[in-house]
Amino acid sequence: VKSTTSAHRRPDYTPPLVTPTANETVGHPEKPATDDPRERLVFVHAGSIWSMTAAGRDATRLTMRANRGPDTAPAISPRGDQAAFSSPREGVAKIHLVALNGVGARTLTDGAGGGDTDPSWSPDGKKLVFVRGRPDERRDLYVVDLESGAAPTLLLEGQDDDPSIAGWPVWSPDGKTLAFSSDRGEGRGIGLW
Repeated sequence: VKSTTSAHRRPDYTPPLVTPTANETVGHPEKPATDDPRERLVFVHAGSIWSMTAAGRDATRLTMRANRGPDTAPAISPRGDQAAFSSPREGVAKIHLVALNGVGARTLTDGAGGGDTDPSWSPDGKKLVFVRGRPDERRDLYVVDLESGAAPTLLLEGQDDDPSIAGWPVWSPDGKTLAFSSDRGEGRGIGLW
């Protein structure tokens, strides 16, 4: 096997030029612009929730950071029309909803039991699962039905040796199960359940 490093090349060697044909793509073609809100991302910057296109353009601030603490954990709805996020703007962390145009933010949960964080939308956009509790005591999984307007219901009690690292629930694509981070008090360290 011959090495092709520059130390072993002949001094008069020039690599051949390769010109792409019309059927080949060079680089990453730019995605066409779209007005579909599902093509947007939500993220946290300086404690506020922002939205932008998937191409990284048209950044728009949706919320203004409150003095009590930053807005966190934004999750865009399956329809792409609003985002859920957690914020201590009313004294304790609660789940809030904001339209992607930044109009109409509203509080969804009451933050009982130490605060609500880590919202995640069901695939049909009708429910949100979130984590409730104090990170130094216990963090439970709750679900709220957005169509019924009913109070959140307990889905799973936390049993973690280290509740501060439990949470971050995510729905399965069919909406029948959830994955979340936990140690479930088994002393084997954090894992996915």
